Amino acid sequence: MKSSDEQIYKFMQKSNGYDLVVSNPPYISHDEYLTLDEDVRLWEDKLALVADENGTIFHSKIVYLTAKYLLRKNSPYTNAWKNKMPQLVIEIGGSHQISRIVEELKKYNFKSVDIWKDSAGKDRCIVANLHN
Repeated sequence: MKSSDEQIYKFMQKSNGYDLVVSNPPYISHDEYLTLDEDVRLWEDKLALVADENGTIFHSKIVYLTAKYLLRKNSPYTNAWKNKMPQLVIEIGGSHQISRIVEELKKYNFKSVDIWKDSAGKDRCIVANLHN
């Protein structure tokens, strides 16, 4: 485990749990990074853009942590499930990452998985609920 992982775990443990997790993790693969416009590569820090496992390594960690720390229906701390609001909104790099991330969501019993598109009509976010 890296020190950044330890910091995330410590942060997540400070609460009674969470109603909603929203994340914009790095999601560009190493190969995709080489094809980015030069102005993006020169402007953005590579660490903020690129992730291992075809750009999905952070997604796997976020899904795991969300499943672990998300408030459950019977929690005295939440009303979110009554409102049917999403419990996880996570940005993705495109449709080529959907099956890998959805597989991870199913592994942790997420339900009601939807894909939100951006203004250009590209698959941009995966939205999921742990319970109906």
